[in-house]
Amino acid sequence: MTEKRDNFTGHWLVSEYVYNPNGAFAGIVRQRRYLEAQPDGRTRVIQHCNPQPELASHPMGLFNGERVFDLSLEGRRRLYHGPDVIGMGLPWGESAMTGRGVWERFGHNFTSFAVLPTPQRQITGGKFYNAGEIIANIIGIAVPEVADGGANQFPDFIGNYQASQVADTWSGTVARYDVNGTQVSEKTLDRRYVADGWEDHSDGAINTVILQKDANRMRVSGSAVGIGKRLGWLLEMTLVPAPNQTIEAMEVLDNSGQNLIGLIRLDTDGVLSGVTVIKLKPNMT
Repeated sequence: MTEKRDNFTGHWLVSEYVYNPNGAFAGIVRQRRYLEAQPDGRTRVIQHCNPQPELASHPMGLFNGERVFDLSLEGRRRLYHGPDVIGMGLPWGESAMTGRGVWERFGHNFTSFAVLPTPQRQITGGKFYNAGEIIANIIGIAVPEVADGGANQFPDFIGNYQASQVADTWSGTVARYDVNGTQVSEKTLDRRYVADGWEDHSDGAINTVILQKDANRMRVSGSAVGIGKRLGWLLEMTLVPAPNQTIEAMEVLDNSGQNLIGLIRLDTDGVLSGVTVIKLKPNMT
């Protein structure tokens, strides 16, 4: 029996931007990523990794050559069977994914994410660890590889780091999922940037984020308190909206595709209670 495929299959050209834990940019890994159906119903993932010369002395400099693992679908779960990756991915709707596990041969555990703002564009990334020690924070951008190879070009992050420098207002959707991956709601979202943060307007509610620079991090206030950190086109925040809740939020700005994507994990009483996916486009005047 052939398993159901998803929007992440196919052949992709990927550029992964590597940041050190302190936020400093370290270099780029170019990657050809192939997800190919197998006769037994599994999908084989083949990654041809090419760290650029600036990563020669970085731990990610060893993330080179061919990496291979098989994945199978069990309900909504994507199980990674090795040899290179052992772990699991979870979809959130048709265009978002989170995962975690171990790159066994590479020698690091990981968390990962991927969001498709369009079927022809993927924003991806995650973190590599030694147990709890972060060795690299990564954001990536991927486009489909052209079959004949003639017009292929690796994508890149370009331009301004901050969405407020692109447009004062952005519009799109906010989709919320429960812990089982069932979509609870999808609503329009309008964002307006102000001097020190932004306001999100959706279905009559206003969510406010205020950022204040504090050494190599940011203090966050408004609708929740927390800590933020910028790594190039990535903004990460850990927030506390209520004493028994925590939010892990990230946003990535893709200037060349005019996309701002967000992924938010809500924990209540110490366990996952929902995931939110945000996709916005600039309102250009």
